[in-house]
Amino acid sequence: MQEQLKQLIELQRLESEYQILEREKNAIPKKLRELERDYEQFTGQLTVKKQIYEEGSKEKVVFEQEIRELENQLSRRKRRLLEIKNNREYQACLREIDSIKREIKEKEDQLLELMTSLEALEGEIASGDKELEDRKKLYEEKKKELLGKSADLEKKIKRFESKRKKISQKIDPNLLKKFNFIKDKRNGIAVAPVDNGVCQVCHMNIPPQTFIELQKNERMHNCPNCQRFIYWSRFEERLEEVKK
Repeated sequence: MQEQLKQLIELQRLESEYQILEREKNAIPKKLRELERDYEQFTGQLTVKKQIYEEGSKEKVVFEQEIRELENQLSRRKRRLLEIKNNREYQACLREIDSIKREIKEKEDQLLELMTSLEALEGEIASGDKELEDRKKLYEEKKKELLGKSADLEKKIKRFESKRKKISQKIDPNLLKKFNFIKDKRNGIAVAPVDNGVCQVCHMNIPPQTFIELQKNERMHNCPNCQRFIYWSRFEERLEEVKK
């Protein structure tokens, strides 16, 4: 019975370490997705800025063309003003000139505002391009690191599976079946130590008589509360003392 209990304890240790490795391995795809999402998000924001800059540059060309057309109109009106003899036509031409001047002023103000925005945006894009290079390098390094870690964890998991198989072969089939059933129902933990009469997993007291029998280690016991296999926390220490 001591040997079977010893194998169960060792199997539980392997299971616990195996579960840690599995959680680490399963977390890697999420980390990769987050890494890729952050990189793509920054790239997307930079792309939007470049699109806005491109559209603003086209709008700037349109403003400049419109201002040139208005300035040509203004020149024509001023030349015509010199040719007009009629006072009414002269006043009408002056009003047209004033209107064109106001429109030119509005267009120039809008153009200046647009150029200021484009200048600021140009600086952000230049800075963003540089940051994108750094982010791309970091992204590739982190991705390589995570994929490497995933490969290492996979190797460790396979080694643990091999050890688990060897130990499982040493355990009575019915006992192993019960171990696996409890493990699946109790968050991966089927074996628990008992210290001072308390199960160290569910933290409930076990009956005093059970604790006395547990220390004798003459048969297998289960926790009355969580149903896990239980053993005296000094069991392995006592085995070493007996060997000496």
